[in-house]
Amino acid sequence: MTAPVRALIRSLGSKDRHERAQAAIQLGEQRATSALGSLRDLVDDDAPIVAVAAMFACWKLGEDRISTERLLSAFKSDDEALVQQAVQTVSAIVPPLIPRLTPLFSQSSADAMLALKLLEEVGGSEALQVIQAVRPKDEGVRKLVEEILEDWDDEPPEDTV
Repeated sequence: MTAPVRALIRSLGSKDRHERAQAAIQLGEQRATSALGSLRDLVDDDAPIVAVAAMFACWKLGEDRISTERLLSAFKSDDEALVQQAVQTVSAIVPPLIPRLTPLFSQSSADAMLALKLLEEVGGSEALQVIQAVRPKDEGVRKLVEEILEDWDDEPPEDTV
């Protein structure tokens, strides 16, 4: 284990939530599998930004510790840093996240609209198929589906060409 990885693992125990979150992200990006045990614990951290960062890191290390509820809660937060971390996490973990958003369409209108916005943000053919399959009863949700489909960009993301 390299010295920087050891230092990052120590930072996972910091009292500063931003330091813990940043360390988790860096450990995930560095594919530091030696940190996986500590990162698993942080998925349940009291600080939402740390939990979301730990979900991202676990996913980068090949372990699915995604909590849709924690991600949705993060998106509803007034904490801009938390919202941005959630956006980055969702963008990185698209494949396992899409099927988890589908059940939200049968829950509250607010959850359905949030799931639709996330799918729109994610983009791609999988997200489009899910949006096209939504048959909402709620007028607001139906209008959002129509708007998203009307504005859908048919061009694939540049990194997939």
